[in-house]
Amino acid sequence: MTAEKPGNMKPYPATTYVAGPSLTPTAPLLAWLDAHRDTRIKVPVVIRLLPPRHGIETSYLGATDAPPAADAVHVHLSDSKLGVSLLDHVAHKCKGQRVCVLWLEGRWGGDDELPPTPPGPPLHPFSLYRVHDPVEPDLASPHVLIATEEKPERREE
Repeated sequence: MTAEKPGNMKPYPATTYVAGPSLTPTAPLLAWLDAHRDTRIKVPVVIRLLPPRHGIETSYLGATDAPPAADAVHVHLSDSKLGVSLLDHVAHKCKGQRVCVLWLEGRWGGDDELPPTPPGPPLHPFSLYRVHDPVEPDLASPHVLIATEEKPERREE
């Protein structure tokens, strides 16, 4: 057995995504998400910031910056597993916009307890693992994307 030298880090396995359930209708979506809490997923999330961008006013599953539908799935985003805060990611990727639509990768359910629920729609916890690029505005049919890891090739030394 050979010892690994410092700096010889192994890259993360390549990740591919397969289409999961559609974001609408929401009842079957919520049933699927609740049944797959241990599955790593990537979802489009609309993040509306408080003026002057000092916190999150609301966040919900969606692919456009339109106001949330009456049955929108609102999420509480836990960024405790990120090395950089979600607000810093939003500031970098959305360049001063008050509404940002990003692909977020994580796990439905989360690890943190929810804060006391303010008046309004129920919040569903989502534990973030990674913040991806903004959602393309012409995304026709938004779906949950399910992550699948490819096994890295084994190298003989």
